Amino acid sequence: MAGLRYKISDKPRQFAGLKYRFDVEQLGQSDNAFQDDNILSSLFRRNPATKLNTSETQKAWYEIEWFPGLSNRITFSHGFFSPLGDLDIAYYANDARTEVSNTIRTSQVTLFTRFAYREKFVAGKVDRVSLGSDYPVLQVYYTKGFKDVLRADFNYQKVGVRIDDRLPLSPFGYTYWVLSAGKTWGKVPYPLLEIHPGNETYFYDYAAFNMMNFFEFVSDYYFSGFATHHFDGFFLDKIPLMRKLKWREVAQVKAVWGELRESNLNLQTGTNLFYSLNRKPYVEVGLGVENILKIIRVDFLWRMSYLDNPNIARFGFRGSFQFTF
Repeated sequence: MAGLRYKISDKPRQFAGLKYRFDVEQLGQSDNAFQDDNILSSLFRRNPATKLNTSETQKAWYEIEWFPGLSNRITFSHGFFSPLGDLDIAYYANDARTEVSNTIRTSQVTLFTRFAYREKFVAGKVDRVSLGSDYPVLQVYYTKGFKDVLRADFNYQKVGVRIDDRLPLSPFGYTYWVLSAGKTWGKVPYPLLEIHPGNETYFYDYAAFNMMNFFEFVSDYYFSGFATHHFDGFFLDKIPLMRKLKWREVAQVKAVWGELRESNLNLQTGTNLFYSLNRKPYVEVGLGVENILKIIRVDFLWRMSYLDNPNIARFGFRGSFQFTF
């Protein structure tokens, strides 16, 4: 990987950049997950890493912040993907279904907007750290794929929206919630659709469905919701020993519903590669304890739907490290 970033101005805050990356990666995991070369990801994996892909991408981007909290980024990216191991992405490359391809080449432009009202920062000369906002944070993106540009294979459009917030509920703690939705237009193989983020490690990933396997569910359009309530010791502080330990209880629910069109399903040459969410939502719930030794969180999770899918876990423990303030 190589890249550069250039700061154009402070007022308004503007950046431009270039990036090249050639790597082996895991599709279907969240941006919050450990990278595949992380030793913890390898040691604490639930299933062997046999469904990876080779990825080569080039990007050029420009970003402007109109005022603190409102920014736009436009990105042109070109990518090439090919499967490794047991991963099967073979699809019919023509309408006559006489030609099969096992690689994907894309060229696309993405416009991303982020709005966080009255967001505060700690800033240096170039980088800065967000201190968050007292209001919901909105993120919206639109992507257009162009066939035949740099030999790209597909025309398509994608739209996604996400909103999240921290809701105080004193004296019962607070709830962090996330709502998101997205839709893809165009006849494309499943790696270009929404692969709902799973987790096949024993580490808890707040941005993924921790009881879902990689590539288990794929959708053309979807709606999802996460809600995690931090009780801040509302119950455990009533127990003398627990009060001294300062452990904090946490509860969560995550759900997603989507649909997959027959045209995209029939584009794949293989069968039983993944499942759609046409019948009912996927749901998982959990209870946990955080602030163990100030940095450890442990969650016990239950999977509530699609219990007949093969090679799934109905319940399990997940651990993570976090700092609680």
